[in-house]
Amino acid sequence: MKKNLKFAIVSALALAAVACGQETTAPVTQDDIKAQMKLKHYALTPDEANLAQANAKSYFGQEWVDAANKRGMFVYCKPTDSNKNGKVTCSGKIPNPPNGATYRDTDMYCYYIEGVNGCSNKDD
Repeated sequence: MKKNLKFAIVSALALAAVACGQETTAPVTQDDIKAQMKLKHYALTPDEANLAQANAKSYFGQEWVDAANKRGMFVYCKPTDSNKNGKVTCSGKIPNPPNGATYRDTDMYCYYIEGVNGCSNKDD
């Protein structure tokens, strides 16, 4: 019984690790928000989460001139904001200069407020 439980836990963690490496495009659901509310952070509404994702996709997906115009890749935005400042942490990959052959993981703080676009490197 214990071996089966350990196998199930290891399998779930491995699957989660693989899933984290893929681009997330699914909108945030109410179930996602309810789960995060237990952490006592401000849970973004589905509309706010989708705005943050749109801003993150725009930032990470741009052509990076210093990396031979290669495009980056959006990965994930957190569904909560720890300080309710209108920005949420989003992760992505940015091509490394000079030829963009490799990528580096980067976190940015993207706005989820209606009418405010973009991302910042500071969560102030």
